[in-house]
This record gives sequence, structure tokens and C-alpha cells, in this order.
Amino acid sequence: MNQLTEKELTDCVSPLMDVATRLWSCTSKHSSYIIDLEENLCSLRKEMEELKNVGEDVKRRVEDAEKHQMKRRNEVNGWLNSLEVLEKEVNQILEKVIKKSRRNA
Repeated sequence: MNQLTEKELTDCVSPLMDVATRLWSCTSKHSSYIIDLEENLCSLRKEMEELKNVGEDVKRRVEDAEKHQMKRRNEVNGWLNSLEVLEKEVNQILEKVIKKSRRNA
């Protein structure tokens, strides 16, 4: 049998090491999300609650302004609508995580 020269061996191993390094880089990034999942979910809930509170304050101010014959700006409507969409998306994410954790338990 022929033995590989050092250069041939390096030429074979180098691309494999490159692939392994890239896979590790990708995997380690995503694994940190999984490891920190509980903390990330708590942060998501907290931030969403704070945003909902701001949204309620904005709605209240708008309603008060409308009582004084002021007109609601499209920008405000757009922000409030975006908040509703975001809240639905966050709830869907939380529901998916709860369902998956129940399946895995």
C-alpha cells in the first residue's frame, strides 16, 4: 500500500478541518439559544408585558386627545396595529415552546 505524503495528508485533512470548524461555529451559536431558552423566554414575556403597558398608555392618550377633537395620526394607528401583530406572534412562540416541552417531558 502506498503511504500518503505529509502534503497529501494535509491536503485531505485541511478541508475537513474547515468544514468541522464551520459546523462547530454554527452549532455552538444555536446551542447557546437552547441552553438559555428558559432565560430567553422570561425576557420575551417581560419585554412583551412592558410593550403592552406602553400600548395601553398610548391608547389612553389617544382616546383622551380624541375627546378634545384631536385626530389620530396614521403613524399611531400603524404602531398600535404592529403591536397587536407582535403580541400574537409572541403568544404563538410561547405556545409552541410550551407544547414542545410537554411532548418532551
